[in-house]
Amino acid sequence: MTVRNTPPYTLHELLCMHVFLQDALIPRDETSRQIVCWAEHRVMAGDDSEPLLILASLGLQANPECHEVTHWLERYLAEQQQAWPNTRMAALVWLRITLGDFLQCTDIPAAERRMETLALHAFSSPVPFVDACVSQLSSCYWDLFDDWGGERTCPATEMGTASFLALLSEIVMPWHHKLSCPDWLAWLSDTPERITI
Repeated sequence: MTVRNTPPYTLHELLCMHVFLQDALIPRDETSRQIVCWAEHRVMAGDDSEPLLILASLGLQANPECHEVTHWLERYLAEQQQAWPNTRMAALVWLRITLGDFLQCTDIPAAERRMETLALHAFSSPVPFVDACVSQLSSCYWDLFDDWGGERTCPATEMGTASFLALLSEIVMPWHHKLSCPDWLAWLSDTPERITI
């Protein structure tokens, strides 16, 4: 995931990303930095909570320590009487954000980097819907970018940017559409059975 200059995420979304990614070893995971950025914006908006002020001050570090961010975030949540999201909701919200990032891609290399992250890292999810989507995107990565050790030209390199982005959108949109619907999101977060779309 990438760091953005403005805080596009709600606290709920940040909590979901933190919960989902806490056991995933992803290089360049910026969730802690994004939480600190969110805290800085809350402080600038006038929130004078002590745990929030300390959380925001972690932005002075080049790389805020994850355990420090978690500690002060937990203190803030306790103060606000808010709970962490459950693992099912966390997985679904993380996937919605990830798919939204795919839809924001404007070139093939950016999409390749995002697809590679899904293909090369194990993501453990309690939701079959999430597993099915990640599996499809991982398969697409290997189909589009694997050159079989130099024995073939990657199909993605033969496509123009517009054609590639249209294909990516065609793959991603059905999944993203469902996760953007509150009723689907609520149903998927409460239902353990596998569904097909």
